[in-house]
Amino acid sequence: MGFPASGRRVVWRDMVATRFRVVPSLVRVSWKANRPMRSFTARVVVVLALAACTREADRPVSGEILVAAAADLALAMPELTDAFHEQTGLNVIATLGSTGQLAQQIEAGAPIDVFLAADRIWVDRLQRADRLEDGTRAVYAYGVLVYMSQDETIVRSGLEGIRSSAVRRLAIANPEHAPYGRAAKQVLESVGMWADLDAKIVLAENARQTVQFVETKAVDAAIAPLSLMTDGRGYWTPISDSLHVPIEQTLAIPRSSAHKAEARRFAAFITSQEGQAILVRYRFVLPE
Repeated sequence: MGFPASGRRVVWRDMVATRFRVVPSLVRVSWKANRPMRSFTARVVVVLALAACTREADRPVSGEILVAAAADLALAMPELTDAFHEQTGLNVIATLGSTGQLAQQIEAGAPIDVFLAADRIWVDRLQRADRLEDGTRAVYAYGVLVYMSQDETIVRSGLEGIRSSAVRRLAIANPEHAPYGRAAKQVLESVGMWADLDAKIVLAENARQTVQFVETKAVDAAIAPLSLMTDGRGYWTPISDSLHVPIEQTLAIPRSSAHKAEARRFAAFITSQEGQAILVRYRFVLPE
């Protein structure tokens, strides 16, 4: 499976929506427990300033909706949004980021029309805060974790090989706000490794960044979403779902949406037969 072609009707922004404007998200590489970067050249912190005001051009207009999507959907979203456009004529602006960071922006009142979260925990939080339209939440897929590396021998050794000297750095998404990072931490706790890996773990800002770290050889291995695996991306092996809480990918429509009728159409598309078939192609597991 290669990268799907992005349709001309889709505006791609690897961003997080602030209360007033869609702006680039924070990109940060950090060691668990703030340990020194050691063999990294230095602690890498790239922060793109958050703007306080918006321009009208940044806001969705008539016939256009803003979808905040978890980073594990990066490869699936172009096909989903193209298919939705073909069916409805509506354009989609897709904003990708970690589920927790996107949820925090929705909680602050960001004008998101549809939230495609990577788990239900942050959706639960928004519901408790009365930030969601009643009756709009639904589990649209289940995520799968993989252990990946550019080195086939590392993958063949399995999770137990993380203890070896071959794996100097292991990337996971930040468990504080990224569902796949939380699940990765649960996996490492289940196999009795979490407490012993302080010096090896590199926290990525979101699930997609864990894969990028492997691709650029900034780390030796990562625990990442199966949905982001493609031919030529390296080697990977699935991780048993018995080692972590199910990754219930959940959607909802925020009360702050300015296009609720259109948002409901997109949410219905994601859970429709056509939308679900697309998700299967990107290796998501469908809800029963």
